[in-house]
Amino acid sequence: MYNFINPYNFIPMGEKKSKAESIDGEELISGVIEYSILTKTPLFIPNTSFDHFYGKMEKSGEHKSYAFSSYVDYSKVENRTNIPDPEPVIPGSEIRGMFRSNYEILTNSCMSALDSDMLLSKRTMESYQAGLLRRETVDGGKNCYDLYQAIDVLWRTKGANSQKDDLNWVNDTEHRNRRCYIQKDFPEGSCVEFKMHKRKKNGRAIKPLASEVKLCQNETQNTEGYTKGYIIKGEKSPGGRSKKHCCHIFSPITNGGSPVRKDIKISLLDDLLDIYASNKLEPDKYYKEYRAGFEEFKKGNGSEYFPVYYCRLGDKFEKKVFLAPACKTREIYDNTLEKLAGELAPCTGESGFCAACELFGTVTPEGEGKSSKIRFTDLTVKKRKNNRDYYLDRVTLPELSSPKLNNMEFYVERPLDGQGNGAQFWTYDYYIDANGDLHVEQGRLAGRKFYWHQNLKDENIVTEKPNRRNVTIRPIQTGNIFSGKMYFDKITKATLDQLAYLINTGEEVQDLMKKKYGYKIGMAKPLGFGSIACKVDKIEIKSYRIEEDTIQRKRDPYYAGDFSEIEEMFKRQSGSSIIENFHKMTGFDSIELKSDEHFSYPKLSKESKGYEWYAKNHVGTKNGMPNSRKEMRFKEYLTAMEPRVKRTGDGGE
Repeated sequence: MYNFINPYNFIPMGEKKSKAESIDGEELISGVIEYSILTKTPLFIPNTSFDHFYGKMEKSGEHKSYAFSSYVDYSKVENRTNIPDPEPVIPGSEIRGMFRSNYEILTNSCMSALDSDMLLSKRTMESYQAGLLRRETVDGGKNCYDLYQAIDVLWRTKGANSQKDDLNWVNDTEHRNRRCYIQKDFPEGSCVEFKMHKRKKNGRAIKPLASEVKLCQNETQNTEGYTKGYIIKGEKSPGGRSKKHCCHIFSPITNGGSPVRKDIKISLLDDLLDIYASNKLEPDKYYKEYRAGFEEFKKGNGSEYFPVYYCRLGDKFEKKVFLAPACKTREIYDNTLEKLAGELAPCTGESGFCAACELFGTVTPEGEGKSSKIRFTDLTVKKRKNNRDYYLDRVTLPELSSPKLNNMEFYVERPLDGQGNGAQFWTYDYYIDANGDLHVEQGRLAGRKFYWHQNLKDENIVTEKPNRRNVTIRPIQTGNIFSGKMYFDKITKATLDQLAYLINTGEEVQDLMKKKYGYKIGMAKPLGFGSIACKVDKIEIKSYRIEEDTIQRKRDPYYAGDFSEIEEMFKRQSGSSIIENFHKMTGFDSIELKSDEHFSYPKLSKESKGYEWYAKNHVGTKNGMPNSRKEMRFKEYLTAMEPRVKRTGDGGE
């Protein structure tokens, strides 16, 4: 077994967002904080002026490579190999973002970086049913849509673009390799007539077959002996992994023609198609034909009906219906990150401003703004005799990916049922309890994401072969010291004390080498890069005095208050556990690896791919793969602030 510590975790959020405190009657001060940082592990921040710093590597495709951040614009440098190494620079924007995110944690401010519009979805093993959307124009020319159940009929032919029927399908390799769903003359959603052949297996009715398929000349009339239906073909998966071979025809059910759901929300189908279209492997192909037909249907063109797969969440929750272009698919959830964040969603004019937005500034979706009361300079490095001494040799990093919010067992807190028992499977919209019962309930975010510190040594950096999915960089060494300034304007002394606590990560130790706590910045944080220690060098308050009939500007030294009192201030804003969790999150030695453990994304073995662990973690209550969402189980899951995964402990072994 490969024992891993996931590189990221979550710090719990408080219940209520902090509000910007009134400053009426308080003395407001302005000035500057000078501070230093020490790189505790290798650090990399890219110079984005040029993304092929080490040249194009033809064998690896569009492999990107970057120099470290500096004031050199490499897009204007013709011969990059002959110029001297520049002094590294940490942009003020980089350090500003780091301090803001941690200030938001300490004050329980809004999650300003939250992507409120991101679609949340997950692939499940539920089999969707055949359905038809019926378009109806109501008063005012608006289209509304009712969902009807349909009969799923298979159309099997001699192969792609063939209309020669094959009713003698034996499901052998030769038949399964056919791509009967590829039919140029039958566009997705087109109305057809066909002869239906009903079938039974072991005395039970199974999907009927179609023969003599032809396009409808008149949608409202049927040729005698023929049945009407609508073509739905779909796509094979990227890389050809799909077992899809048959074309489908969805035929209306004539008896009991009441809709499954009236005036159904079809925007979730648009959202799902958007997700498929964003697939990087085949973005121009994925359900392209289906989407084109769906767009025409919504415009009022073409047929009265359009084929769709649908799934009700359960008999108790008939209003909850998912739509999709395929039988096995992804669920698009009603709940967005903004809904799930609740009060901690990004500030708006209506919600009022939190402590972080009041201090760091913000612009709301309505266009209202708060100007920042602090400004950061770039951080410059302590000079060495040779600029080359700042840097390590170039390395090619392992592939890094964007956050996978569909990994519910990590990003969503495990729900509890009415008896205090933990759920076995959960999503952003619902969960399955230990008895297999489904509960519609809004999920709760696990918290604010952060990365654990790792004891990465300069000599232990892993380098890989370049390809189009990874990147080559030249990091700087452990032990580099940078210094910078933070200017503040018209803030209270209490806020200044908070900033001093923030920069010092809550400890009054002044020797950077002896710091026990720190932050993470830059690129490749999951791999152990980017750990830094910080300390305040001095604080000065700006003032003006009249001396000898002239106005003199003075800078008076300021010393922050007792850190234990500042911690009590944060506890009042964010809850009693915030300081304990903050120190655990920022502690350089918070995680003590056991002899057989590794900092790593979930893996089954050192060589395995990450998706294999997640596939194995989605198990069923019965032997084999689950056949419905009610049979789904998470084998292991992550708890906020707990570095090791836990087992659900109930079935699914």
